[in-house]
Amino acid sequence: MASEFDRSPFSVAATAHDGQMLVTVRGELDVLTAPELETAIAASLRMHPYTLVIDFSEVTFMDSSACRTLLQARGDAIKSAVELELRGITDSCRRTLQVLDLDKLFTFTTGNDDGS
Repeated sequence: MASEFDRSPFSVAATAHDGQMLVTVRGELDVLTAPELETAIAASLRMHPYTLVIDFSEVTFMDSSACRTLLQARGDAIKSAVELELRGITDSCRRTLQVLDLDKLFTFTTGNDDGS
């Protein structure tokens, strides 16, 4: 029997391709899972990519902890001279950013730029 507290499985995966790091996030991004995304972003930036893309197309929920993580990622990317893009962000995630007036700070993309 499913509980009202059941969560979507969460995962973060990072891959490199032609100077770009792609961090793919799945599930609920909140206070419990944001540290895992922070770790993946930090590791990705240490690879010195030209662009860091965070794929949100399979994120089902995002809270203010996730927004804090994104703001930290933005600052770290600027310091490292790395372009940061949020790819495939869902309407609910975009609304969270809009409510906090953070949506203007990020570049949003819709699909794969590498043709895959």
